[in-house]
Amino acid sequence: MKEFESIFDFEFLGRIDAVVPFRSLGFEDLVQIAYRDLRRLGLNVSYETVYGLTRKYYPTAREYGVRYFLKKIQEDVLTQ
Repeated sequence: MKEFESIFDFEFLGRIDAVVPFRSLGFEDLVQIAYRDLRRLGLNVSYETVYGLTRKYYPTAREYGVRYFLKKIQEDVLTQ
């Protein structure tokens, strides 16, 4: 909180209820997200397939975010 006090005004800090730490998504997190997303779309894909696609598009997720990552995986699965 001391770091925030040096950056922000007290009026702004008074409006903050909680500080939630952020942890970036790891590889296994992305595999689980992609698997659930594809299953939600009604696509019958194996965990191994999703694992391979995640490995292929992992750099994309790190650079452009999870939404773009999921879009690329969906396109890849739908074109197969």
